[in-house]
Amino acid sequence: MREYPDDLITAERPLNATREEYEALKAALKVDPEEHEPGGWEVGYCDGKVYIFAYSDSIWEQGCPKAFDDLVGALIAKNGLEHLDFRGGRMGPVVSHDGQTYFRMMTDGSIG
Repeated sequence: MREYPDDLITAERPLNATREEYEALKAALKVDPEEHEPGGWEVGYCDGKVYIFAYSDSIWEQGCPKAFDDLVGALIAKNGLEHLDFRGGRMGPVVSHDGQTYFRMMTDGSIG
């Protein structure tokens, strides 16, 4: 079983997405180090759903590529949500959270 760090932050729920949308999210995270320091974000895909998680010790320091923010925002809207909460916990086919919301991503990709 994979070990997850204590500082893992996950989306409150997976988002319905196509394989192509998932691949676009992955590609957006692989940026040129000259332009942007890659952040601590990761995505997974299972049964037509995208799982998004981050490591809290790095997302605030390194940020995230704007293209990734925009794509996640578009998926939030596509799923009929106004925002997506991110909380401490583990993400996968089974989601567990500590109940505390750390931040919220809006449909325009902004963090609120």
